[in-house]
Amino acid sequence: MLGQISDLETELHAIMEELSSKTKTIDGLNETMLKLERENSDILVKVKEKEAVITEKKNAILNNESTIKLLEDELQSLKDERDRVNSEISNKELEIKELNQTCQQMEKESEATRFEYFRMKESLENLMKIHSTTRETIQVLTEKNAVLENEKLHSNLSFTEKDAAYKQVLTEKMHLETEIQKLLEDNKSLNLLLNEKNQESNLLDETICKMTNLVDESDSNIHDFLLYLSNSNNRLRDLADKYFTHFKKLQYNDQSLTSKNSELQK
Repeated sequence: MLGQISDLETELHAIMEELSSKTKTIDGLNETMLKLERENSDILVKVKEKEAVITEKKNAILNNESTIKLLEDELQSLKDERDRVNSEISNKELEIKELNQTCQQMEKESEATRFEYFRMKESLENLMKIHSTTRETIQVLTEKNAVLENEKLHSNLSFTEKDAAYKQVLTEKMHLETEIQKLLEDNKSLNLLLNEKNQESNLLDETICKMTNLVDESDSNIHDFLLYLSNSNNRLRDLADKYFTHFKKLQYNDQSLTSKNSELQK
């Protein structure tokens, strides 16, 4: 009986030792579990932090994509505006080219007017020479008439012959006087025409020169010049007004394009 009790005590002792060992193992496992739980909790916190960062990055990316889309739209709008301004500038340059061609045509007309002036001046000089020659002819005929009058009184010519010669000289004299009067009237008309053409030529030269000098002047100076032209030549006034208007628009469009290009380069 005592032997059985001893065996049971031994077995109980062994069981107690095994239980103690198992308890230690369980405690170790519990500590490991707690450690793993803490690590898991830390990992979850980090995961949430990473998720928050990822969400923030996603939102930032979406915002950036929206901003990029807005910038692309604005850039396209600026490009369209640039193309429109370039097209308008091309149109204005074409209008300026047409105005320059008009000015060149006016210069050609001015040159033609000058040529006509000198041609008419030369014609006038020739007419004056003819006039002088005619006066000399009249003087000769007058002297011839006086001689004939004298001969009529003293020569042996018959009265009929003398009278016929006198009438012929008188007819020639009257014809020459008529021609002289016509030449004088033509001369007067030529002088008036020459003066008119000369005034037009001077005004055209003055207008072209003034337009060239006034392109960079103030609007008030240009207005005064246009008012001056209104009192002298409406055609030149309209042409100058159109020239200045298109030039100012071209300057404004050029400044706008420069500003737009500066914005695009930023």
